[in-house]
Amino acid sequence: MYCNFFKKILQHIKWNKSYLLAFSGGLDSTVLLNILSKCINTSKEKLHKKTLKIRAIHINHGLHKQSSVWEKHCSLQCIKYQIPFKSIQISIKDFSGGLEAAARRARYQALFNNLKSSEILLTAHHQNDQIETFFLLLKRGSGPHGLSGMQLHTRYKKNNIFRPFLLFKKSDIKLYAVKNKLEWIEDSSNADIKYDRNFLRIKIIPVLLKRWPNLINSIANSMKLCYDQEQLLYECLQESLDHLILADGSLNFTEILHMSKIKRYFILRSWFSKNCMHMPSIKQITYIWKNIILSKIDAQSELKIEKKIVKRFKKNLYFVSDQLKSPKKEISLSVKEIFHTKKVYLPLDLGILFFKPIIFNEQLIKKLQYLKEKNFLTKNYENTLSFFLKNKFQRIQENIFYLKNRCITIVKYPHFYKNIFLKFKNTQNILYMRKSINKKLKHNSIPPWERSRIPLLFYDNNLISALSVFITPSGYTKKDNQAILLYWKKYKVIK
Repeated sequence: MYCNFFKKILQHIKWNKSYLLAFSGGLDSTVLLNILSKCINTSKEKLHKKTLKIRAIHINHGLHKQSSVWEKHCSLQCIKYQIPFKSIQISIKDFSGGLEAAARRARYQALFNNLKSSEILLTAHHQNDQIETFFLLLKRGSGPHGLSGMQLHTRYKKNNIFRPFLLFKKSDIKLYAVKNKLEWIEDSSNADIKYDRNFLRIKIIPVLLKRWPNLINSIANSMKLCYDQEQLLYECLQESLDHLILADGSLNFTEILHMSKIKRYFILRSWFSKNCMHMPSIKQITYIWKNIILSKIDAQSELKIEKKIVKRFKKNLYFVSDQLKSPKKEISLSVKEIFHTKKVYLPLDLGILFFKPIIFNEQLIKKLQYLKEKNFLTKNYENTLSFFLKNKFQRIQENIFYLKNRCITIVKYPHFYKNIFLKFKNTQNILYMRKSINKKLKHNSIPPWERSRIPLLFYDNNLISALSVFITPSGYTKKDNQAILLYWKKYKVIK
């Protein structure tokens, strides 16, 4: 049994990688911890240059009277195997969907918050968990996407997840633990059938397996077929999806107005998936179609799903955070401060603004033009670039270009100005070419909820640029003049 576990997991381990184990102290994660410790020893003994870095994290939900005892047990287990350990205490505030769902959301949020960019998250989900998930999703009326279940390797947002025990049944894992005399935590709440997953595990699945012993393998095959079908659909519609789902995460719905219902709904579900949202119900999809997409252009129809609100602006659909806020204070800087720090941390979740002095010469212009033609910016960034360049050898009017989550704006150097300001509020009262900034932003297709979150750059009282949107005549720079390159790196796309 040890060799079977060990060989299969070794085949999927990525050497010279770092892993973070979600360690509850229960049977499954205890066995995984034990096997990982043996993998580490093997890497030290036989692989020489190749190493395996593992650390463990325990999420203390604080829902059980034994929570602190379990935390201590997990700590001692990691000391025994010489694996770095960390415990996180969490509190559950959002109970929508029930306690199980709320605890899972809070747990994964804590795990992702503590996951380093170079790490892969390890969980101990096994084949029996997969079958329980299948029945829960079947109960909810999920389609092929949901019924495909968990995958061995998957990516959620920017996080990589590896579930090696999906290769094994619960009975195999327990047999390994008993033979190796491992100690694990038995959570008494796992016997409470008021929770759906426990009810399936205790009351339903054993009866089904008694009747059909091969049911686990059969369901696993069906889930694989669902997954393959979804992947095929994505491949067939990839060109349409890339065209309709924009870099900021919004969906242009113009073309789906003329599509069949099946294709239209698949694209809407794909939009949810691309934004890491749970699959919507038929009722929610129908509401979005009838009450938001088909509504009048000035209608205010919207739909709240999880912590996001589906909104429409012109011909696009957006996911907008239900807690979206706008900065209240302006940021005041001097030229000396800018070139000393070279960056400014913007308020709330707007990111960082970097400053770099440049000479706006013909060589730079040609480079930008080349990047535009090749739809390419850097080797490690796959998103296409779209910038606007007018009168390239005389006066630069809109030297702004974009890629997902980032924007670069080039404006004239603030030679003769004492102060530099970044403002966010009162856009109605600021005029640019006899129009309010608000109208100018609207004309540039900036949704209403984003307008007060666009940094407005001022030199003294002169408006220079609404970053990522436009540059005023006061901000123009000419060929061979000194200029400022402002690189706005957002923490996340404004939605």
